[in-house]
Amino acid sequence: YDTDVFQPMLHKIGEICGCEYGKDEKTDIAMRVIADHIRTIAFAITDGQLPSNEKAGYVIRRILRRAVRYGYTFLGQREAFMYRLVPQLIEDMGDAYPELRKQEQQIIPVIKSEEEAFLRTLDKGITLLDKLMREAKGKEISGVDVFTLKDTYGFPLDLTELILRENGFTTNEEEYNKALEHQKEMGRSANKHDLGDWVVLREGDTEFVGYDTLEVETQVLRYRKVSQKGKEFYQVVLAKTPFYAEMGGQVGDTGSLGTARIIDTKRENNLAVHICTELPDAIEQPLVAKVDADRRQAIACNHTCTHILHYALRTVLGQHVEQKGSLVTPDSLRFDFSHYQKVTPEELREVERLANQFIRMDYALEESRHTPIAKAREMGAMALFGEKYGDDVRVIKYGPSIELCGGCHVSSTGRIGAVRILMETSVAAGVRRIEAVTAAKVDELYFAQQDMLANLRGLLNNAPDLAGAVQKAISENAGLKKEIETYMVEKLEQFRDRLIERAEDYNGIKLVRVQGEVQPDMVRGVLPLLRGRFTDVRFAVIGATEWEGKPMISVFLSQPLVDAGLHAGQMIKSAAKHIQGGGGGQAWMATAGGRNAEGLQAAMEELLTALK
Repeated sequence: YDTDVFQPMLHKIGEICGCEYGKDEKTDIAMRVIADHIRTIAFAITDGQLPSNEKAGYVIRRILRRAVRYGYTFLGQREAFMYRLVPQLIEDMGDAYPELRKQEQQIIPVIKSEEEAFLRTLDKGITLLDKLMREAKGKEISGVDVFTLKDTYGFPLDLTELILRENGFTTNEEEYNKALEHQKEMGRSANKHDLGDWVVLREGDTEFVGYDTLEVETQVLRYRKVSQKGKEFYQVVLAKTPFYAEMGGQVGDTGSLGTARIIDTKRENNLAVHICTELPDAIEQPLVAKVDADRRQAIACNHTCTHILHYALRTVLGQHVEQKGSLVTPDSLRFDFSHYQKVTPEELREVERLANQFIRMDYALEESRHTPIAKAREMGAMALFGEKYGDDVRVIKYGPSIELCGGCHVSSTGRIGAVRILMETSVAAGVRRIEAVTAAKVDELYFAQQDMLANLRGLLNNAPDLAGAVQKAISENAGLKKEIETYMVEKLEQFRDRLIERAEDYNGIKLVRVQGEVQPDMVRGVLPLLRGRFTDVRFAVIGATEWEGKPMISVFLSQPLVDAGLHAGQMIKSAAKHIQGGGGGQAWMATAGGRNAEGLQAAMEELLTALK
C-alpha cells in the first residue's frame, strides 16, 4: 500500500474523508480496505457483473458493503462517498484498462445507488445493534434479536456477526435457528395443502402441444382431490395437453376438459397439473382439452411485448440492462430489469416509441425448438442470468430480438397492436420495474382517457385550450381561498368580540357560556384568538354546542387560571362521558365531540363545577 499503485487512491480517500494515512492504525486499515475494494467493485461492474442478491452479484454487493461499513465506522462517512473515488481509479488505471474509462458513467451510478441503499440500512441496523450491545448483561446477544435485525430491518447476518466479533460479542445460534425455523413453519402453515392420494388411471408422461394447437383429444393419466383453506378442487394430469403451465413469469392457461372447467394450470415436480373445480364426466374415456383462446392470445401479446421492451430498454438505456423478472397475465405485463437510476420521462417515452415502432414492423416469429444451447448462443440468443437451461433450448426471434424462452408468443409482432407503459418504479436496489398493457387493453385505456378529457372539457364549458382553462380554474380557486380565509378571520374576530361582550362574573372569573347551534370550526377557531387578550385576567369560555345533531364541548382558560391549577384537557376528558364522546387537549384549550346531544347540559354543569 506504500507503492504508487495505491498511494494516489489513499490520498484521494483522505481528501474526501478528511483524514490522513499513517496517523492511526484503525483509520489506515479502513482506508486500505476501501482502496482495495473500490478496484474490485469497479472492475467487476466493467465486466458486466452488477451487485445483486444472487451468486457472484451478491459477492460484489458484500464487498461494496464491507467498504461502506469501514467508511461509516472508522472514517465518519454518513453519506455515499465511494463513487467519488472512481475518477481517481480511472486516472490511475484507465490507460492500462481503457474499458474502465469507457464504462465510467455506468460504474458511478451503480456504486452510488448501492451505497445510498446500504447506508439507510446500515444507519438503522448499527444503531439497533449498538443498543443491543449496550444493554446486554453479558457478551452474548440474543439470537432472536439478531434474527429480527435481519428479518425486519434487512441488516445482513454476516455483517451482524462481524460487528459482534469485533466488539467481543457472540450470538446464540440456537435461538437464531429456532426463530428462523419458526418463520419457515409459519410460511408452510399458511400454504398447507391437504393432498389426497393420486388415482392413477394409466401410466405415461405428458406431451405439451400448446405451441401448435389450443384444442386436443386426450386422456387423464392421474388425478387427486386437494383441500386448502376450506376449499376443495382437483388436480388432473393429462397424456397430451395444450395448456401452458405457469412458468417463467407467464400465468397458467384456463379452459375446459370435457364437462369440467380448468381454472388454472401449474407446474409441480415437473408435471403440468390442471386445476379443476370438479372432475369431468366419463373421466376414463378420451376427453377434449380446450384452452380459452382469447385469454391465451392476450397472454401471448403481453409475453412477446416483454421481449420487445427488453430490446427497447437495452437500446435506450444501455447494454447493461438485463431482465430480472416478469409477470405476464391476460390483462397486463410487468417487467423487472437492472438499472441503477430512475428512468427519466424522456427515456421512458423513447422506450415506448421504439417498442411501438418494433410492433409496427410486424416481425414474424422465428422459432427454433430443441436447439443445442451452444448453437443458440452462437445465434446471439439472450439468456436470463442465473437461469438454468438444459442441453436443448427454444429460441424465440423477432427481427433483432433473440431470446431463449419457453413461453407463448404471437405469430408476428403486428398482432400486438400497440403497447402503453403505465408506470416505472423501483423494486430493489439496482432493479427497476415497468408495468404496461397491450392490444385491446391499450384501446380501453385510450377510450377511458378520452372520456375523462371529454368530461373535463364539459366541466370547463368546452374550452378549446384545456390546459389553460384548468390553470385559470386553479388560479381562481386559489384567489377564492384567500378571500374565504380573510372572510373567516374577520368572522372569527367578530365572534370573539361578541363572546367577550357576553362575559359574566362567575366566582371571580370572567365567564362566557357558549350554547346552542354553533359550527365546530367556529369554536375551534375562536379559542386561540382569545389567548393573547387575557394574559393577566381570570377569563374562561365553557362551550356545550350542537351542529347537525352532533354535540361538542369546549373549554378555554386564561393563563392565570392555568397557573391556579386548572387544566382544560382534564376537564374535557372528564365531562366527555356525558355526550358519549372523547377528547382532550392542552392546559389552556380543549375540545371533544360525541354522539349524545342530550348530555350537553350535564356536561356544561360539570365544567362549571370544575371552575368553582
